[in-house]
Amino acid sequence: MSIFDTVTYVEDATSIDPTFLRAHNIETLLIDADNTLLAPKESLSSPRLKKWVAYLKKEGFGLYLISNNTSRRIDAVCEDLGVEGLSFAHKPLIYKIRGFLETRNIDPARCAFLGDQLFTDMIAARRLKMFAIMVAPISENDYFYTRWIRRFERFVLRQGGKK
Repeated sequence: MSIFDTVTYVEDATSIDPTFLRAHNIETLLIDADNTLLAPKESLSSPRLKKWVAYLKKEGFGLYLISNNTSRRIDAVCEDLGVEGLSFAHKPLIYKIRGFLETRNIDPARCAFLGDQLFTDMIAARRLKMFAIMVAPISENDYFYTRWIRRFERFVLRQGGKK
């Protein structure tokens, strides 16, 4: 089975609703920040994004940001959205994410991971045996260290029949 067979694709993170999550037995949504929810270096979320986060929380879903970015950046985004998060997650490695989940008694089998990168977010999700949701990147601008991998990612996704 290919990773492409186990990833759901969406154009926009906010298109994910409680009905979709419940249909897949998801209780907790782990979300990447950069280029999934916000453009890189963008510090404040939009009213639309805040409304979406508040709606999912009101519906009983746990939401957590999981990012390879710095604690300074992720703490600010978490505060803006009213959620907890994990910075320096080292995706696609899973030891920090697994520890984060264990300390909160979160079952990975009832989680979905929402992210924009195949080689970090989606691979981490699949290694943790989570439902994986790949979103189109919000911006074409990336951090310098992400740009080169995007080219390879686009090639791999085309080979797998996606985008």
